[in-house]
Amino acid sequence: MRGRFANEDEVKAAYAKLAKWHAISYKIIKEEPHYFDEYRHSFFSQDSIRENPFFMNGTKTFLEFVQKTPELQEYLPTFEKLLEKVDLLDEAVASYNEYRVAPVDNAYYVLNHGDFHSKNMMYKHNPDTGKFEDVMLLDYQFSHVGPITSDLVYSIFMLLDDKLRPRTAEFLHYYFTIFKETLEKIGYDGPLPRLVKFREHLFRHRYTELLMMMLFLPMWPKFCRGDLSPDLLITDKEYTLKIYDKEYLDELLRIIPNYLHLGYLDV
Repeated sequence: MRGRFANEDEVKAAYAKLAKWHAISYKIIKEEPHYFDEYRHSFFSQDSIRENPFFMNGTKTFLEFVQKTPELQEYLPTFEKLLEKVDLLDEAVASYNEYRVAPVDNAYYVLNHGDFHSKNMMYKHNPDTGKFEDVMLLDYQFSHVGPITSDLVYSIFMLLDDKLRPRTAEFLHYYFTIFKETLEKIGYDGPLPRLVKFREHLFRHRYTELLMMMLFLPMWPKFCRGDLSPDLLITDKEYTLKIYDKEYLDELLRIIPNYLHLGYLDV
């Protein structure tokens, strides 16, 4: 997809496709734990990520933005405390590597796509009516076995736009419904995953979500519109500061209260 974000029908189709992919891999992992042994390299397992200024300085840049923005002053002590006590990049790396390094008993692990964003999807529309028909997921170079939450948290900022993002819980519920239905259809005979536990998983991996809010959310809409240079984003700090703008502030003013109420910012 180029030049725009996905609409509601396209988003739901993408989540349905992902849910089926996840469900099949979930069953295989339960039955043949070593089947996906070669799929272990994720976006956050790259050594170079700790050498990338955008990632290494991202939370500091975010905090500087909060410090100088009058509309965010009420949240400044909360973020100062959070970032003093938690290294969000370390937490994201640990989250993505969890299955290989420190698997959690009874956690939901799947083969993640690894780069589940709107530009890695090809949408088919009827040539006569223009009606949406199907979606194909592309580019599996970061596919890896990890928490069920990894692709989903990523998608909040890399698939949904500012109009659909407030409905995140609805879309994730839709995904989870398809995930369970698919497990039943393909003959999975173990205990079915439960929504309440799925929500617990999302909370347990909340620091990854916060990191993506700080790093990916200010960047991605501009990148999709063609208004951003990835090279300058990495090499030029002054250029990077420009992505923390009014558009991003408006997003934060909607998102931060929700995270505060959910306990995501507690440490």
